[in-house]
Amino acid sequence: VEEEEVEEEIETAVPEPPAAKRARGGNGDWRAPPPPPPNQLPKRSKAMGGPPRVPAGPPSTGLPKRGASADAPLTPSVGGGSSEAKIREEHPEWASRCVIDPPKPGQSQRISISMAEVGLGDAEVTQWCEWMDRRLTAERPPVAAAFVSNKARFKASTVDFSENKLSVGGVKALCTLLEKHGVRSEVLRLTGNAIGNEGVRIISKYLSSSSNAPALELHLSRNRLSTEGMKWLLGSLSLHPAYPVWNSETRRFVPMWLKIENAKLKGAAGFAALEAACTSLSCSACLGESSGDMHC
Repeated sequence: VEEEEVEEEIETAVPEPPAAKRARGGNGDWRAPPPPPPNQLPKRSKAMGGPPRVPAGPPSTGLPKRGASADAPLTPSVGGGSSEAKIREEHPEWASRCVIDPPKPGQSQRISISMAEVGLGDAEVTQWCEWMDRRLTAERPPVAAAFVSNKARFKASTVDFSENKLSVGGVKALCTLLEKHGVRSEVLRLTGNAIGNEGVRIISKYLSSSSNAPALELHLSRNRLSTEGMKWLLGSLSLHPAYPVWNSETRRFVPMWLKIENAKLKGAAGFAALEAACTSLSCSACLGESSGDMHC
């Protein structure tokens, strides 16, 4: 009897939790309390530390939110620049003299440049080169790296700046443009300008800038080069493996045609200077002689 009284005292001494009282049914059975609704989550107590929990929102899709920046591009836009037609309209007097044929798959794009007798000085030629640079860039189709390395991007029948006022500045701008766009010209005509020995050095550098021959003919008559300029030009050509040019149709090597006569390189004095230059450079020059059925 005493043990039963002690157990009753212990049971009555322990207070029943409020949740347990609410969970007790009418017949005295114990039931687990129902979970709280989703929108009424319990607050995090201060004893546990940290900020209160916030219900997680929907998963992020990585797309920009609607608002001021909803229509903004995902990547920065690249300046498109003027089209080839708009560039032509900037200088119609130049565009009529510079023809660019439509591109053909697997072939160099054909161009023709006829800027002779326009009265261009170095400043005007530099301006023309800036204009032509944008035009060739806009006109040039994308090509594979292997094609660019093995073939000229543009092939010109004639690049003609004869009878102008080009000197060192104009020649440098022109050669830089031709080298940049891989222009291979059949005839590079610079007759009747003010090109001296320094300009000839720039031309020589351009002619040796590619593994293929950038030009087949070079016309420098009535300029200001001297014997030293002629030696520099011949030396650059003799060291370049692309010259003389191999002609697959005739199966013969074709030397580069040079026209460099002027007041300083004329007549017997010019031939003597040419002979001395060829001897010192261990190269040969074809002067139009005939040998049997062969004509130089």
